[in-house]
Amino acid sequence: MAKQIIKGAFLGGLVSFIWVMISWGVLPWHKHTFNQFHHEEFVGWVLKENTTKSGMYVYPYIGSADKNEDESHKHKEPLILASINLDGMDPANPRLYIVSFLTQFVAAGLISILLLMVRKTSYFSRVCFVTIAGIFAAIVSNIPLWNWWGFSSCYVILGMLDLLIGWFLAGLVLAAVVKRKVVSE
Repeated sequence: MAKQIIKGAFLGGLVSFIWVMISWGVLPWHKHTFNQFHHEEFVGWVLKENTTKSGMYVYPYIGSADKNEDESHKHKEPLILASINLDGMDPANPRLYIVSFLTQFVAAGLISILLLMVRKTSYFSRVCFVTIAGIFAAIVSNIPLWNWWGFSSCYVILGMLDLLIGWFLAGLVLAAVVKRKVVSE
């Protein structure tokens, strides 16, 4: 059983990782979900001048320490949720790829464990199971971003489609290598 989980984690994780690399690095579709600032250099300067460290920032700031402050004006301000890395990002940094693969490895390992618990034993049923797990991940990770933070519908739909395709492809492999042994009574 442990052998199947490790094999599923490696092979399913590898397929999912390769899909992520193709989706983000080869296909042009993700770039269409982002908008560009009009004065990008000025915006970069403003961000650097108004942040003290890398991390998550929100505007208008929520959670003011002053409970008596009137925050009604904040509802009319543009809402910005930003991940800021003041050091920039080197896309050739191997750590990015290692963490990405390990993430897919762990996710595929967890799905392998779930697959071993499924009673339906046909290949098609196992592929569907993994695909549905991908749909679950897509919904719970993307819809809240759209609902609470106003992420664009295009960004959210593509993010969901990306997960659906990736876990369908991983499911094709996982369904072949992770099989529950049927014990006759």
